[in-house]
Amino acid sequence: MLQNLHVKNLALIDEVEVDFAEGLNILTGETGAGKSIVLGSVSLALGGRYSADMLRKGTDAGLVELTFSVNSPETIRKLEELEIHPDDGQIIISRKLTGSRSVSRINGETVTASKIREVASALIDIHGQHEHQSLLYKKNHLAILDAFAKDADGVKKQVQEAYRTYRAVQKELNEADTDEAQRLKEISFLEFEIEEIQNAGLSEEEDLEIEETYRKMVSGKRIAESLEEAYAYLAGENQENAGELLGRAVRAIADATGYDKHTEELYGQILEVENLLGDFSRELQEAETAMEGVKLKVPDVLSDEYCDVCGRQMVVKKGKFGHFLACPGFPDCTFTKPIVIEMPGKCPKCGGRILKRSSKKGYVFY
Repeated sequence: MLQNLHVKNLALIDEVEVDFAEGLNILTGETGAGKSIVLGSVSLALGGRYSADMLRKGTDAGLVELTFSVNSPETIRKLEELEIHPDDGQIIISRKLTGSRSVSRINGETVTASKIREVASALIDIHGQHEHQSLLYKKNHLAILDAFAKDADGVKKQVQEAYRTYRAVQKELNEADTDEAQRLKEISFLEFEIEEIQNAGLSEEEDLEIEETYRKMVSGKRIAESLEEAYAYLAGENQENAGELLGRAVRAIADATGYDKHTEELYGQILEVENLLGDFSRELQEAETAMEGVKLKVPDVLSDEYCDVCGRQMVVKKGKFGHFLACPGFPDCTFTKPIVIEMPGKCPKCGGRILKRSSKKGYVFY
């Protein structure tokens, strides 16, 4: 409900306040007294058209302010949907008029004219010779029609359900009615993929074997160095290796075996240790020799892009100025392309994406 109207420096009005009560309020007066100006100021506050000649002569600024009391839960819900919250059950809409400009506020917060009109549609209707605000908004037409139909909720639900069913069936029909050429193309592509899988000759747990081989290839140098170092400690040329020291210990115990039965038992045990160490050293040397024959090369990393010439899946290569994409069909196909990486943030000039691209001179940004 509109409680108060405050108008200042508008047309003939210096300043006036009008308080409205519940029920019917009537403004009376002679022709030219300003009744239309008072009512027009309400439309002006609610986002109506404004021009500088509306100001009172001799003034630089004017003000129109409306105070509404809001008690209806339905109205409060509509306002909250528009992110407008009543303050102690009141909504104050004001519009300050200065020259050719105007500033609208709701409860002291600056808002746009379109926002004012949306809020006004929930608070007030202005009936004039050629205007009715609610009827101007298409979004209200269906609600007005439903209100006129009164007990139409059941029919509405039936129509909604029927429409949902229609849309679902229509979607299903469109999906089933796939173009024949497209369908044959998809079948051909799937047959090609099946043939590729069958020709690959894959076996169970092959992925685990490949992963193990990959780890061995990547860490080949480290493995070879570790084996070499271990063999040096056990049986290397160094006189202080484990094999040499263990041999000295065997010979030392052997001198005492004829004097004590327990010493003979210890001698037998240390001989077993010496034999085990010898076997282990030989296997270690064989493993070291085998690693020397492994081609220590990290496999090419596949990219998500394909060669524009032959269609092969491109791989990442490292060049003088960084990484780039190359066709694996070299030397038959020599197609290459730079790697483009999207960087975080936006361009400070245009707000577009920032891309990092490899080139012969390094990386460039654009």
